[in-house]
Amino acid sequence: MKQGRTIIFACLAMALVTMSHAQNGRILVTVNDDPVQFGAADPMMMNGRVLVPLRGVLEKMGAFVSWESRAQLVTASKGDINLEMRIGERYALVNQRTVPLDVPAMIYRGSTLVPLRFMSEALGAEVQWDARASHVRILTDPSGQSQEANTGGALNIMSFRTPHQGFVHAGQELEFELRGTSGGAASFQIPGVTQEIAMREVQPGVYTGRWKAPNADNQNPVMVSGASVIGRLRVGTQERLIQAGSNVMIDTQPPRLIAQSPAPNARLTQNQPTLSVVLDEGTGSGIAFDTLRVLLNGKDVTRETEVTNNLVSYRPGRALNPGRHEIEISVRDEAGNPMTAKWAFTVATQTDLIQSFTVSNAENPRAGDVIRLELRGESKATVTYSIGDVVKNLPMTESQPGVYTANYTVRNTDSFDTEIVTARFVTQSREVYTIDASTKIGVAVKPTTPRITTPQANEDVNSPLVIEGTAEPLTDIQIKIDYESTLLGALRMNGTMKELTVRTDEQGRFKTEAIPLESGLIRGSNVRYTITATAVSRSGQKSDPTTVTVR
Repeated sequence: MKQGRTIIFACLAMALVTMSHAQNGRILVTVNDDPVQFGAADPMMMNGRVLVPLRGVLEKMGAFVSWESRAQLVTASKGDINLEMRIGERYALVNQRTVPLDVPAMIYRGSTLVPLRFMSEALGAEVQWDARASHVRILTDPSGQSQEANTGGALNIMSFRTPHQGFVHAGQELEFELRGTSGGAASFQIPGVTQEIAMREVQPGVYTGRWKAPNADNQNPVMVSGASVIGRLRVGTQERLIQAGSNVMIDTQPPRLIAQSPAPNARLTQNQPTLSVVLDEGTGSGIAFDTLRVLLNGKDVTRETEVTNNLVSYRPGRALNPGRHEIEISVRDEAGNPMTAKWAFTVATQTDLIQSFTVSNAENPRAGDVIRLELRGESKATVTYSIGDVVKNLPMTESQPGVYTANYTVRNTDSFDTEIVTARFVTQSREVYTIDASTKIGVAVKPTTPRITTPQANEDVNSPLVIEGTAEPLTDIQIKIDYESTLLGALRMNGTMKELTVRTDEQGRFKTEAIPLESGLIRGSNVRYTITATAVSRSGQKSDPTTVTVR
């Protein structure tokens, strides 16, 4: 019913909106003469009232804004003022007092729009409307001193921001700025990432502080897609908190090479081998394949490569000459962290050692199915085979001179995901060659949804927290912990506390390290944590997520 009501109001918004625009076609909104930048939805005029996207204006005013999608509830806090507004309702609550609305809050183009005058005046600001210029001017200090430091009276925070957009990469430095009452002690914290960091008052009422993301060689990379940043200002015995209007996205770990073919220093009998790598980014920003570069013997062959999920493969258009060949692959993730891998292999001159290597019954095998392998080559050799990183170095038997065979029965614990099958051929003179079958085993499928067994939903938990669960065997599980808290009895805070990846064992069980939950300002029994687990296959396919909320 709530969802239907939301859609109705969204449609009404689009049907009834009449734009009162300046020459550039937009309504200009400034806070203390600083223009507010909006995203997909711009401010609009409806029934004589200006509606603005929720985020932007209030956060620039120094208010903390929260959105609860399930309840369709907007909340805003600034100082001692708390405001609640539900989508579609014609009233709001200001410090638990019911106040009527001329225009209800609504969702338009994916953004939550709220009546500007009510929201700003309820939070203690003056609103001026210039109809000719289509300019909404908001003053957080009606006396006209809003851009100067508040040198006396009640403690006030006017804004808290960082100019950075997008992911932060390893070694990158961020600067945060807090504006408020002068002569105080200011600090900021990224819960789950940093402890409180002191800020310096660079001019009256303007405090700045810096944080540098760990370098790529750090043993504990940081990967958080939605970390909140909380600012604190103290003057005497008074204290105020504020959450930055936008979360910080951090990724300091470069992409990882988890499989490659041919192996380093391998000797091949194929003169047109398939060269491939499997890359992994875990819970990071994602691999930017538009930065991929593949070199074979110094020649750029990137345009001829094929990318399927996280598998990068290239097959030379013509036969390679016998001898040594070098491969170099470089790529960055979306945050800008670089990865480069170099290795070499040799094409053997004795190409008659191995004539063929075939695999049958390989498409989407299930438990109990038998995969058949056959290699034809020189007799009296020692031959083993591997299937991706699931099966390693199993023997093949010479069933007749020069014919080596093996049958592999698929186990319940096997999870094949477009796996490359490789044979290792060792001659009587101890020369070692490798060859890949042209047929891959399995297809890229969506993994099943994992299950969180510990903790249980709505359970009271202690710090540190260990998360346990089950999923398909030998599968990566991405864990994300979000928090929601109320500080000082009024200020709502939310963000991402931790992101990490664990792997299930052969029985399909997973267990995380002990995760500290309390971090500086985020602590106590009034914190709610939402744990999300997602299974990721080797080719990058993701399952539907599962969530558990605890206290």
